[in-house]
Amino acid sequence: MKKRIILLTAVIIFIAGMTRAQWTTDLGKNTQITPTGLAFDENEVATNKDGVTYVFFITNMNGTLGMRLQIIDKDGNKVMERGGKIISQEANKVWSAYNQHLALDKDGQAFVGVQDFRTDPDSKLNTYTIYKYAPDGRQLWDGTVLNSGKGFATQVGLSMCALDDGGCICAYMYRDDNAQKDCIAIERLDKDGNSIWQKTAVETTYKSTPYPFVTKSDGDNALLTYIYESSSLKTKLIDGNGESLTEEDETVFNGGLASPKPWEVLKIVPGPDNGALITCMDANFNSAFVYVRSNGKTAFDGKPGGIILNDGNYGGAQPAVAYISSDNTFACAYQQFDKNNSNTQGLYMKRYTTDGQALPEGNIEVAAMQNGDMYSFYSVQDAGNGNAALFYQKLDGATKAVNSLLDIYDAGGNKTCGTIQFTETPTKKVNLKSSAMIDGEYFLTSWDEERNGTTSIFMQKVTPETGTGIDAATTDEDGSPVSEEIFSITGSKVSKAGRGVNIIRTTLSNGKTTARKVVVR
Repeated sequence: MKKRIILLTAVIIFIAGMTRAQWTTDLGKNTQITPTGLAFDENEVATNKDGVTYVFFITNMNGTLGMRLQIIDKDGNKVMERGGKIISQEANKVWSAYNQHLALDKDGQAFVGVQDFRTDPDSKLNTYTIYKYAPDGRQLWDGTVLNSGKGFATQVGLSMCALDDGGCICAYMYRDDNAQKDCIAIERLDKDGNSIWQKTAVETTYKSTPYPFVTKSDGDNALLTYIYESSSLKTKLIDGNGESLTEEDETVFNGGLASPKPWEVLKIVPGPDNGALITCMDANFNSAFVYVRSNGKTAFDGKPGGIILNDGNYGGAQPAVAYISSDNTFACAYQQFDKNNSNTQGLYMKRYTTDGQALPEGNIEVAAMQNGDMYSFYSVQDAGNGNAALFYQKLDGATKAVNSLLDIYDAGGNKTCGTIQFTETPTKKVNLKSSAMIDGEYFLTSWDEERNGTTSIFMQKVTPETGTGIDAATTDEDGSPVSEEIFSITGSKVSKAGRGVNIIRTTLSNGKTTARKVVVR
């Protein structure tokens, strides 16, 4: 009897392994990440180099904010429970000003930042707490409260960057009412989540809200970028001990911002050679970007307002910029609009060298200026061989359907393939994001979409070749036959498919296997 039980268990495990969920090929379905009926306020998505994706989202829970985390493995399976793991549901304000909820280290693990009143719920003083999670869902840090748990009445702009030792540097703004200053604090955590030091790095004018960003530079150094007097951006290069490496903070941008809410119009992310990329909609409603080198100085000398992408006769939205490593250029996508009629707009791309020289052969008119169709939530990724991948959402002016699309362009501005549509539902979609290319083969995309009366997060694996990123072929690239095995629902190998459910396992000559379910009626 024991032998029979063991055998049956092995069969069940075998079937479970073959029928495990994976990225779907059904573009009318896609892969749903948050369950239907679970409303969320905002989210952040980060995919590591191995194709594991961390999805952070915030829900309302009993009068406070519930901070949740879901992890999607490389094959599209959810690692956490159905509604994501609740990281924190401490007393909180119903609005939080963040730069960053997630940051990834070199091993593909995730730092997760939350804001709440946990150390002083009665006075409602804000503190940030940093957790760390492994790709398999293990919680590596119990939660480190920054600034020794001492909260502030006003605390905004958490930003994090990973260091090579497995720790991180955090930056956030606080208000010193006694000194009548707005300040930026920086704090280093070691690989185990212990605080090594905490320092005040910047003091600015009271109620100027400097809203910091921190990105990794060379070695243990970090670039601290912040808003100065609401109209410019400054950088400070700091070492692994939190000491400034520059005598004076460098002004890298002076074009102002189109909104007093920087999270709406400003983004600062890691750039090539341990620098930083700044993209924004400036005070004159232009699409502007700046490349800051690892020394904290701008690479675009003589352009204090950054590079302006849009035609001066029109307005420009915040651009998306990607570094194309094989030809050492920046590929820039931007939306252009008529300032008198924002319904008239178009979508464009340009190429620049890393020192800010325009490459006319890289000018691309993705969609000409027109009234009706709307283009939004675009991003650019390095697609290898000098190619740039443009992901964007399009609202069809006639049908009101929202499509999620991918175009691939070479360095000369030529399309390398037809436009790939990776969703087929017509419903409202926003917040499209894309990962860097994984394994030189595919991308992962995510977006928010209204289906079945609620908004949920969806994902799709995408390649230029298959659209879905799933190779459904049963032959190798050279057309040679591959082995196919058929199993019954009980796990027994059979010679042919029988009535009911069958599992077909296909093996390719490269060793890869796929499994699909076939029902014979």
